[in-house]
Amino acid sequence: MIDEQLIAELRAKFGNKTPRRWRKMARSHVKPSWADAMREIAWRLDNDPEELKKQAIAFFESTTERTERRLLQLHKNRAKRIESYGLTVEQYDSMLEGQNFACAICGQVTNLVIDHDHATGAVRGLLCNDCNKGIGMFRDNTDRMAAAVAYLKANQHKGG
Repeated sequence: MIDEQLIAELRAKFGNKTPRRWRKMARSHVKPSWADAMREIAWRLDNDPEELKKQAIAFFESTTERTERRLLQLHKNRAKRIESYGLTVEQYDSMLEGQNFACAICGQVTNLVIDHDHATGAVRGLLCNDCNKGIGMFRDNTDRMAAAVAYLKANQHKGG
């Protein structure tokens, strides 16, 4: 018989994640669903409910710890990346807010990168990847960009 309370506690604490151990035991060609995991839990609860409870809690706690460590590492990496441009995280967040969390050129709300002048290293703003690459392709040359704009305007009605 399934211990509904245990399952509800685990599901509330850890969501719909199915432990890798249960997935391996299913040995199915189809990715096991939460229902498959519940059937495995039911079988294990009938055979050794205390051991299953210990293993399930240990697995989910270790998964949670790994996730927390990964998030902490991502936060540290973000800070290092921002600081490599001579900004503090607070300055970066202020720039992000000042731009309404959008690209300074196209206004797209997406992941933004720090745009900087390669000659001086000065940070200019936050851009989406496409706009940052576009400026890079023109080698930060405003004359080239103006010529490209003139070309596009002169030829906007030509073609297919």
